[in-house]
Amino acid sequence: MSDNKFDITKEVRQHEKRYTIILVVLFIFIILFAAYWILSIDNKELKTINKTVNYRYSSISSSYQAITLTNNDILYDKDGLNTNKLSIHIENTTDTKYDYKIVLKKDKATTKSCGCENDLEDYKYIKYSLDGKEVLKLDKDMVIYKGSLKKDESKDILINIWLDMSLRVYNYHYHGYFSIEKINQD
Repeated sequence: MSDNKFDITKEVRQHEKRYTIILVVLFIFIILFAAYWILSIDNKELKTINKTVNYRYSSISSSYQAITLTNNDILYDKDGLNTNKLSIHIENTTDTKYDYKIVLKKDKATTKSCGCENDLEDYKYIKYSLDGKEVLKLDKDMVIYKGSLKKDESKDILINIWLDMSLRVYNYHYHGYFSIEKINQD
């Protein structure tokens, strides 16, 4: 009986490399299969999942161009209506209706780096149009537009913006941007 045990260990030692390779390959396949089984998602299960989305971090998103108005933008109204339009894209990714306003705000960083803090003039010289026909003037709140978006709705707003001909400031500069602000809803 002890001869049989000796013969088995002798044979195992002779084929040790082969057994090691077979065991390594077997364990790799077991690990890959287990990883695939754990990490894969069945498409049938995806269809049965309720399509609720967590809107905790959702909000209004927008994209727009920065505004720089100088003496070159002092125009008659008919010329101002024909200027290049600025585009504002607004998208509501919340799960409710969103009332908002678009406000023209001063870009303090650009104004400071330009060195034109003293060349700024009042809002009353800024004119704009939303439809290319009606000429509008800013009020002290600097509100350009008010509107609302339903859930998952988006909107593109085109704006012509220029300076009134009555502006008499040499080397006038206005640097700004559009800010989308929520209107208080009760």
